[in-house]
Amino acid sequence: MDLETFWYEVFPYVYGVGGLIAILFSGSSLLLKGSGVLLIVASITIIRLRRAYRRDEIRRMPSAAEVAQMPIHDDD
Repeated sequence: MDLETFWYEVFPYVYGVGGLIAILFSGSSLLLKGSGVLLIVASITIIRLRRAYRRDEIRRMPSAAEVAQMPIHDDD
């Protein structure tokens, strides 16, 4: 796995941790608490969208039986 792919997969969790840290260390700042909540909501949204997309991709993959019935084109 290259660095780009790793960062793509990890970044939503970084959002969530950043939001949690912002909320925990915000003191009485409503702006910082609100920002933390938005980061956590963004993190959860991104993770859920990626899971739904990947689940749909798996459903679209042909089954082994379908692959076995596909015609073989030998262009040699």
